[in-house]
Amino acid sequence: MNDSHTWRKGEELSLEVTDLNAEGEGIARVGDREVELPLTIPGDRVRARLLKPGRQPARAAVLEREAPSPARLPALCPHYELCGGCAWQDVDYPAQLQLKERIVRANLTEVPAERFRPILGMETPWFYRNKMEYTFGPDLTLGLHRRGRYWDLVDILDCRLQSPLANEIRNAVRDYGRARAWEPYLKRTHLGEARNLVIREGKRTGEVLLNLVSRSDALPGVPELAQEIRARYPAVASFYWTISPEKGDAIKAHRETLLAGKPQIREILDGIEFLIGTKTFFQTNTIQAERLCEVVAGLREEAGHGPRPVVLDLYCGVGTFALSTARRCPGARIFGVELVEESVAAAQENARRNAIEGVEFLAGDVGKRLPEAIRAVGQPDVVIVDPPRAGLSPDVSRDLAALAPAQILYISCNPVALARDLAVLTSVGYEVVAVQPVDMFPHTRHVETVVSLSRRRE
Repeated sequence: MNDSHTWRKGEELSLEVTDLNAEGEGIARVGDREVELPLTIPGDRVRARLLKPGRQPARAAVLEREAPSPARLPALCPHYELCGGCAWQDVDYPAQLQLKERIVRANLTEVPAERFRPILGMETPWFYRNKMEYTFGPDLTLGLHRRGRYWDLVDILDCRLQSPLANEIRNAVRDYGRARAWEPYLKRTHLGEARNLVIREGKRTGEVLLNLVSRSDALPGVPELAQEIRARYPAVASFYWTISPEKGDAIKAHRETLLAGKPQIREILDGIEFLIGTKTFFQTNTIQAERLCEVVAGLREEAGHGPRPVVLDLYCGVGTFALSTARRCPGARIFGVELVEESVAAAQENARRNAIEGVEFLAGDVGKRLPEAIRAVGQPDVVIVDPPRAGLSPDVSRDLAALAPAQILYISCNPVALARDLAVLTSVGYEVVAVQPVDMFPHTRHVETVVSLSRRRE
């Protein structure tokens, strides 16, 4: 195509994808112009329709794949073409890992190449999720949102991300609801009852927690379902019924009832037994979460803090990294800060159950409780931060820099936010020592990254 040609909205082009942008979307180049192509990878040739030709890069909708990348292969999941859960299931797994490394590097452009370490992938990248939230839809479908069409659902029969047992249980709940003529909740009208089914699994213990969510207690036969499922599937250790009457997708429990079993299930990670309830935040990939603990421990040891480091763990959740650090380094003094009170209570209980000493936890907003944590623990040698996807707030970044620990270990699920926060920290005296990507979410574009920073020597 002539580079001087003026693109028009709606124009169709045949394009070869040669790169990825920082969010993992495919990029094709025509002269000095770029086109962003969703759900493509380098090596794909596609026919696309321009949607926003005046942007840089221009945005286009993919109409068809004219020739696939050599990295493409048939997807194993029967729902792949429709379901929005897995963007890369038809990409060879080693190629997925290479693409994720490219995404991390594309965001962290200021980090020298020698500081990046090879991504840690999974031996078996299937059936790895320990939590899935399914939604009820018209005709009492029970599944996940359709790709590109948020209001529509795909009725899931065989998901390859959660275990075969979880698939059986989900299908059994759907069959029971259809037999009882359950009415699905419809967001547009705020009518109907059946909303969600949440399945949580202890991958190392085999225990399963189910949480059925409805708009009100008018959903028929739920107590009987709990008993039937528990009798049919002995691994189901907990069955909850949650009433969530508010509009919107988020589950906001107005009432939560344990219908059968025990309040929490158990999971074992890094040699530590954790209790998992309906509201517990826990890494969704147990195997790779253990790899994260190993990475954090290794980078801490490389920094040479000695046998009794003072460690501050911000956004500590149920204490995953704090308790792992305490187990691996018994002489350490560790203090965790977490906003969600239920998670702090769970962290304290997890420490008690595992007889782990030298760890304290504080409930509250990290930005507001950080001074109190510093008073309690003293000057930290290491600060671990595992913030939400949005990253660190400006106040926390500023306070962290002022605290001036010898080492910061930043765990991120969002390379874009990570790059922004690293720019702030490196501007106030820190340097990136190591970047370790970890594949927590096979068959998606998402990637976890652990970065070790140290105070720059004057």
